[in-house]
Amino acid sequence: MIQQLKGGDLFTQKLFDTLNNVINKQQSYLKQLPLEGNVFVDKTAKIPKRALKAKYPNLKQVSNPDLADFTIVGDIYNYNYNIDYGNGSYIGKPLPPDSAYGNQHWFVGRLNNAIDLYNSIVDKKLIDYRKINLNDDKQGLTPESAANITNLLASDDLEIFKMGYQLLMNHDYAKEKDLFFLCIARASSRNWYYRQRGIATEKIIKEIKKDYKNIKF
Repeated sequence: MIQQLKGGDLFTQKLFDTLNNVINKQQSYLKQLPLEGNVFVDKTAKIPKRALKAKYPNLKQVSNPDLADFTIVGDIYNYNYNIDYGNGSYIGKPLPPDSAYGNQHWFVGRLNNAIDLYNSIVDKKLIDYRKINLNDDKQGLTPESAANITNLLASDDLEIFKMGYQLLMNHDYAKEKDLFFLCIARASSRNWYYRQRGIATEKIIKEIKKDYKNIKF
């Protein structure tokens, strides 16, 4: 466990190497999420905890990473904590003091973010959140269901739109991507702005944007 730092503390080469080796070095991930045990969901993992609980009822979600048997993580190795900002210019020197406004210096804050991440994943069994399919029990769209949902999404009435959006998100995007995208493409642009933005639904929207890169919505 590495303690949080403050302005004036020495930023050593050893500390830099310790953080850099764990955060940026490829880890051996679990192939699939175990059905039982204590699991910690790191803040880098974009996964809805309620859906996780519903799909894996025998897993105990813990808020303390030290109590976890394994940890669900996101893109931690692409996450920019800037611990080597300025080509390591702070290595071997005291960390910059707090600002005149009493706020923690921006570099110290980023360094402490890296320390938090290190403490939550070091010596832990990790699994990438993208390996966890919470939708495999959902059905893919059919032409008939897509047509019904499209009519709801195209409505100028916000409540009808919300009903269509909920119905759409109860289907598995990966099973019928073209139909899923067409439903959204024909949705009311005005009501689209007021859609309910949840972790699970926004994850699907992000996947659609990756698959249809030339479309803006």
